[in-house]
Amino acid sequence: YFFWKWLHDFSVKNTVVCGVGVGLTLASKFSGVYIIPIFGLIFVFDLFLNKQHRNKLVVVQFCIMFAVGIIVLMSTYFFVNFSDFFTGLERVIDDSRKGRHAFLLGEFSTEGWWYYFFVAFAIKTPIPTLIIIAGALFLLKKRFSQKELFLLVPIFVWAIAFAFNKVNIGLRHI
Repeated sequence: YFFWKWLHDFSVKNTVVCGVGVGLTLASKFSGVYIIPIFGLIFVFDLFLNKQHRNKLVVVQFCIMFAVGIIVLMSTYFFVNFSDFFTGLERVIDDSRKGRHAFLLGEFSTEGWWYYFFVAFAIKTPIPTLIIIAGALFLLKKRFSQKELFLLVPIFVWAIAFAFNKVNIGLRHI
C-alpha cells in the first residue's frame, strides 16, 4: 500500500514509511527479498508510463527507500549480527536448489514440480474464492489499467519465482 501511495506522492514521509515496510518485510521472511524485484519492476513500469516521474529526485528517493529498508533490517539484528541475515538467506537458496522430499498427486519427488504451487493453490483454496478470483480476472480483462498492473506484477513475480523452486512442501513457504 505504501509503495502505491509513494508512487502517487513522492513525499519524504512516504519514502521513509515505505522504506520501513521494506525493511520489516525483509526481516519477517526470507522470501521477502522478492519485494526488491517487484518494486523495481513496478517502478520501471511507472517511469515508462508517467513522464512526469522521470527525474533524478524520484530515482534518488527510490534508492533512499531501500537504504531505509536496509537500516530497518539491520536494526532487527541489533546492528551486530547482520551477517546472519545473509547466512540464513544463503541456506534458504541452497535448500531451494537441492529440494526436499515432496508429494503431489500420488507422486514423490525431491526435484519438485514447476506446477506444484498452482495445483496446491487450486486444491487448497475454497471454491467460492476461486470463483471470485475468476470473476475478477474476467472483469479485469474488460478494463485493464495501470492500477491493475500494480496488483498483478507481485503475483506474477512470486508465481514465476516459486514455480522453479524445488522445495515443494506447502503453500506457507511462498
